[in-house]
Amino acid sequence: HRDNFIRLAKAKHYDGTLFYRVIKDFVIQGGSSDSRNAIKGSEIGYGKPIVIDAEIKPHHYHKKGALAAPRQPDRVNFFKESDISQFYIVQGRKYS
Repeated sequence: HRDNFIRLAKAKHYDGTLFYRVIKDFVIQGGSSDSRNAIKGSEIGYGKPIVIDAEIKPHHYHKKGALAAPRQPDRVNFFKESDISQFYIVQGRKYS
């Protein structure tokens, strides 16, 4: 996911996008292309479901400052794939 994030950042994919989900002591989420030039009250983060393979590894954990890619719940996402462009930054305590 790291390489994908860097590739998108260098390609200016994130330019003009919003941080649209901010939850104190939890996460800051952004990167959705449908947030670009969004008007107030728009639903954001529900664009085309393009995914990237899962990167769930024991040494990757959600400590404060970690960058990660969100994904749909297991009940609808058997392969645990992540969104290809959205990302979040962990704000709170460490979770695994």
